[in-house]
Formats: sequence, structure tokens, C-alpha cells
Amino acid sequence: SLTVHVAQVEVEPVCQLPEYPNGCESAAAVSLLRTVGVDVTLKEFVDEYLPKQDVRISFGCCYGPDPQQYYAGNPDAGQGGWGCFAPVIVAALESALPQGSGYTVCNLSGAVLDELSLYLSLGVPVAVWTTTDGKPANEFYQWQSYDQTQTYLYPKNQHCVVLCGVHPDMETGELIYRYMDPLTGQIAEMSSQQLNACYTSMGYQALALLPDTLESCIRCA
Repeated sequence: SLTVHVAQVEVEPVCQLPEYPNGCESAAAVSLLRTVGVDVTLKEFVDEYLPKQDVRISFGCCYGPDPQQYYAGNPDAGQGGWGCFAPVIVAALESALPQGSGYTVCNLSGAVLDELSLYLSLGVPVAVWTTTDGKPANEFYQWQSYDQTQTYLYPKNQHCVVLCGVHPDMETGELIYRYMDPLTGQIAEMSSQQLNACYTSMGYQALALLPDTLESCIRCA
């Protein structure tokens, strides 16, 4: 396999604040959509496309949805919101992407960073699940399913960003990844070692919008 470790992709910046303090996943998705020319606002994406279910507290116990199927709560500043995992954003993007757009939503979860570097080298930005503080996930929220048959854990420092570049550090040789951070709407950088630790702790979750000309010839889970 060929991995290219020098790449830079222009992406549309989207800041989740102040309206959506828990909306990093949606902000990352909107960034991908705008980058490929789909005109959608963050509010439209959250209100019209993001599958959501409430989290309720009853007699001291917390009840909510499977974060693989729904966003738990609401990312709006006026409501409690926790988050969701990659399959939820995949479903939302599939709903938001216009028919005949020329792009396909691909769940890249399970891909290692080297694989994601290949997408970047092809000009494809990638949304990845990482953490807000640059440390591996080690503390979790917990809630039960509404019927009390399942228990769900959700990392407290979960975050979603858009990878848009990779290059070697000229002094150390270590790879440096560039990403659009929805908390600021700005481009930031993180070493491959640090990013990999965070990305791994979040279960290797990633997704991208692939041009249909590429979708048929490279990995799309």
C-alpha cells in the first residue's frame, strides 16, 4: 500500500460556538458539506438532518438512546447534549447530501491514520473522533436505555474534528496532522503520536465525503 505523508486540503471553517457547545460532530459534518459545495447552515443540519433523542433523568437515573443510532440530547446551548458516534453522522450526511451531488458518504471507521493520510493526499478531508484536551478518553458518562436493558458509556472529553493535512516535522521527522477544530473554527496541528492515542481511544471512528469517481476504487466501509 502507498501512503503519502505530505498533503494539504482546503476546508470550509465552521465554528460550533456559541450556539452549539456540544455540536462538534455536526459542525464537522457541515464543514465537509460546505467544502464540496452544499449550502447548509449548522442550524439546518442539527434541526433537519441530525437524528436526536432526549436524555432523561428519573429518580436519579439517566436514560437515553444508543449513541450509535442517535445524538443523545440536543447540541443546542439551551438544552443538554452529550454527543454521538460516527454512524449517526453518516446517516445525517446521507440525508443532507443532495441526490446527484457526485459524492458518497463513507464510514471509514476502523482505518488507521496511515490510511487516512492517503485520503488527504487525494484531496479528501476526513472527520475523525478525537478528544477536546488531546488526551485519550478515560472518563465516561453513563446512561441506560429507555427500557433499562442496555447501558451506554460516552467519553466526557469526546470531540470531532476535520483532518485537512499532514506533513513531517523537519526537525524531528514526526508526522504532524492539520485539522479544522469546530471549537474555534480555526486550523490547528497535532503530532501523529498524540492524535493516534486520542483517535484509538475513541474506537477509530472516521468518515468522509468521497467523490463518486474515487468511491468505487478505494475503501468505503
